[in-house]
Amino acid sequence: SPVVSKNALSVLLLAASVVSAAAPAVAASGGPAAAGHAGTYGMSSLEALWEQAGGSPSTAVNAACHGMQESTGRWWASSPNPDGGTNWGIWQLDTRGVGAGYSVTQLENPLINAQITVHATNGGANWSQWSTPGC
Repeated sequence: SPVVSKNALSVLLLAASVVSAAAPAVAASGGPAAAGHAGTYGMSSLEALWEQAGGSPSTAVNAACHGMQESTGRWWASSPNPDGGTNWGIWQLDTRGVGAGYSVTQLENPLINAQITVHATNGGANWSQWSTPGC
């Protein structure tokens, strides 16, 4: 499944912001709510998210494990990157690497973060741009 274009992402984000207008101010996990995203994702929900984003079921467990290692399943997670960028979202996409050219809002969106990651890893076959070992 192809990665959504940046223009299409803008449309999706606009639609998500309309839907989220009625969302609670705090996610179930206690973290901030954004665009109606669920709280912390567990392994099974990360596997489902990976597949929804176009990833293969055969790579879903390893991809979910990377997501847990990178962010403990938190879509709002961020961390500094040694290259001077910032890592955002479930798969910690670097603003100067895999996540370059995307907004923080886009990188925090679990589905968009997953779609970018599916594309960047060649469907989960190449995790060389991540420092986590996977499972």
